[in-house]
Amino acid sequence: MGLKSWFSRREKPDAAEASPTIDLPLFPLDLGLPFNKDVEVSGTMTFAHDDVLALMKRRNMTSEHGYLEAVATLQPDPDNPVEANAIEVLVDGIRVGCLLTGLGKSVRQHTTSPVNASYQLHTFRTGDKVKAKAFVWLDNSHPSWSYSKSTPAPLMLDTRAKEAEAGHKHTVQEGLKAGGTRQKEFENALVGGVHYLELVEPIKQLKREGKLREALKLCYVAIESAERGKSGGCPAPFYTIQAAIVHRKLRERDEEVAVLKRWMAASPKRFREGSRVAERLAKIELSNR
Repeated sequence: MGLKSWFSRREKPDAAEASPTIDLPLFPLDLGLPFNKDVEVSGTMTFAHDDVLALMKRRNMTSEHGYLEAVATLQPDPDNPVEANAIEVLVDGIRVGCLLTGLGKSVRQHTTSPVNASYQLHTFRTGDKVKAKAFVWLDNSHPSWSYSKSTPAPLMLDTRAKEAEAGHKHTVQEGLKAGGTRQKEFENALVGGVHYLELVEPIKQLKREGKLREALKLCYVAIESAERGKSGGCPAPFYTIQAAIVHRKLRERDEEVAVLKRWMAASPKRFREGSRVAERLAKIELSNR
């Protein structure tokens, strides 16, 4: 079951009847995150689209540029089909997204019970279409949001892409002068002077433009970079998945399988099990029977 169908099968409370946020202490955990404490909520406008609209209706967010600060409840979501460590995000009892990847795991390492966290929602409405981006503050300090009502989060595709690219470049620059182990990890990952983080947006842009061969070349540069910089863990799987998608579009099934197996071979067993790469490979092998 995919994440979209998982969300659709969940009971969605009516906006007028949604239960209030659970009365819990405001995020009492200090995760020691090495990055911004305001973390984007996954699925705001993809998997949880209808739920976010229900929240907007409940909070009377009808203006073109909408903004909301609220308290969200974070709770473990072991039934999530994408990741067992996922953390469900609810506002007014409405499911508005989740925390995936290492973030969910970090929260679950500290608690298996629901906790509250500050929540921020930015929306932009054009006609009957709505775009939105949301964040939660994963720290026990007072929120110091990267965006505000006067400086909203970028919601248009080109703006988001430019900001994301600038953010990735900044992360790499900071890593290369951090000193110690962190600097060494970033240096080891460089391929031709380029770090895999810097290739996320270029790969996406080339795919949008239909330049699949060019995108594929960058994918393999990024895969090599991610393998060099894995430091005992697994290479960042994003680039492998992107390469597999491009190979599928080019009808190159053998190459798709090969790049997936390459990631599996480079990753310890604990990272392989339940990963998107393993799931994609299993589906291919099942279809070939």
